[in-house]
Amino acid sequence: MKNKFSTIILCGVFSFSLFSCSGNKNDDASSETDVQAEEEKAEAASTNVIDPDAKIIEITIQANGNTMADISYDKSEITVPAGCAVRIKFQNNSTDAAMPHNILFIERGSAQAVVDAGMKVGQSGGFKPDLPEVLAGSKLLGPGEIDEFIFMAPAPGEYQYICSFPGHLQAMHGRFFVEE
Repeated sequence: MKNKFSTIILCGVFSFSLFSCSGNKNDDASSETDVQAEEEKAEAASTNVIDPDAKIIEITIQANGNTMADISYDKSEITVPAGCAVRIKFQNNSTDAAMPHNILFIERGSAQAVVDAGMKVGQSGGFKPDLPEVLAGSKLLGPGEIDEFIFMAPAPGEYQYICSFPGHLQAMHGRFFVEE
């Protein structure tokens, strides 16, 4: 696992370096070069390399409720500009030990697949599967706990965020918009 992680990081740094150094485009460059640059950009984004020059958008999200009937996030929609780094401060405000929560930012339409894969990972893995549909996410938090994480906003479009703890998806989800 450590070697796989190291390889991913090295590939991401290498890809990011290639992409960030390709600023001098020749006007006669072929469309193949443009495609290659886009592929390198996508690969760098997929390894979550944070652009040190990116504007950082800070967002606090709270998980509320102590019963299945009243659990929710305090926000139902989040909008950020493309190209920014998104710093999430996630807090579990529940007081009942039976109400752990996480928050996963995911590709739109993949919620059930992410939850199903999270079930296989289980509680020891925070119900956070290692899938390409998962853009970023928190640890599984007990009552009163806080987690912070940062990721680069994906391409413009509509995404989702969910709690992948079993049974929580129906009440704990929101829309994540990335705008030009």
